[in-house]
Amino acid sequence: MIIAIVALFSLVLCLVALRAPAYGLGLAAAADMILMEGVPVGGTTVAVESFFFLYLIVIPFLGQLISQRARLPLEEARPYLTFLGVFFVVCVASAVIGGMAGNSSTIVSRLPLWGLFGLSSVWLCRSERDIVRVVLCVIAGCAFLLAMAVLTGLPSPDEQGGLMRHRYLNPLGHALSLAAVLCFGLWASRAVRGPLRVTVACLGILFALGILWSGSRGSLLSVTLGVATVAWVVSPGRAKSFGKLAALAGSMLLILAISTGHVSAAWSGFLANDASSNLYRYQIAVLAGRLFLDNPLLGVGLGGMEGAGIFQSSDLRTLAVTIISSDNDYARVLAELGGLGIAVVGGWALFLGRRYRDAVREVRALGRRQPPVLALGAGIGANLMVLGLFESVLFSPTGWFYVGLAWACVRVQR
Repeated sequence: MIIAIVALFSLVLCLVALRAPAYGLGLAAAADMILMEGVPVGGTTVAVESFFFLYLIVIPFLGQLISQRARLPLEEARPYLTFLGVFFVVCVASAVIGGMAGNSSTIVSRLPLWGLFGLSSVWLCRSERDIVRVVLCVIAGCAFLLAMAVLTGLPSPDEQGGLMRHRYLNPLGHALSLAAVLCFGLWASRAVRGPLRVTVACLGILFALGILWSGSRGSLLSVTLGVATVAWVVSPGRAKSFGKLAALAGSMLLILAISTGHVSAAWSGFLANDASSNLYRYQIAVLAGRLFLDNPLLGVGLGGMEGAGIFQSSDLRTLAVTIISSDNDYARVLAELGGLGIAVVGGWALFLGRRYRDAVREVRALGRRQPPVLALGAGIGANLMVLGLFESVLFSPTGWFYVGLAWACVRVQR
């Protein structure tokens, strides 16, 4: 049954992508968001979404064969490809120097493929309308996930598994957080109108409720920053005023909490709760700092955090059994790729942030309404920044797709 559904979806995607590449890209992105594991084929599993994106990469070439008007956006993809290439070189160098420890060979072999996921966004999204089409498809995929979660119920922490993302608590919450940010971006920027705008607003509210239902704290943080970033792009004056009021109120509450001992008690409770996933991530960050100080330039080597960390985590009790580096992307880059890796990732984030800042200021100077692509792209970027604290972004295919989409959003704004 699963194979038949995949085959039918593949046929639909191939036909749609030839006629409307952006919708084809959106369908592939929605499928990638829904699927959590490879589709079982014989005695193994196959990540079919990889074939979807590889097919999409060929679409511009097919377009040139069919119509000479099609153009390959090589120059416009250069910044993204430069980041991908430099990051790949750093990963390879770190893996070799670290003795190809852990899963380094898997990451090195798959990273170019994951990079193609992101390239497909730059490759196929030629206008604001294309971006909106992709976003609508992703929202539809997340709505499917939420519906499946409602029908089947949330899995318990010790019973997570299955083909689709709704069987995993935190990944489901992360998907819903992105969908909520995208809904708010479409609504606030008026990228859609009429009944569709009302539908998007209602879905955004449902996604927010779904995040609360899942109990994913990372999702709550990422959706908060994502929505705030979209609000700043779309309505800078109101967002700034609200931010000042929130900062003032938060400062007063923090001072009160510190003076009454609530902060000290909360921190002690946090450190005492060995079952807390956030304590685990905190101790992963502590371990990453120690490993970085031992190897500041290239780190302990790609894939080496779990092995090298055994010798420096004796006092970090939640790491006594296993060290899972994928629980914090920043800690992983710091420990395994060292200062060079941090420089590459930080340089890309700084470059992308400046491009968005300059684009937003340029539109403001002209007295025009901010285009939807800037709101959507900024929201995606902010969402990814927070999710990096809770899961892999730069070491996962889905993460690379949205890195590419964030660049595509600012690229189409000329």
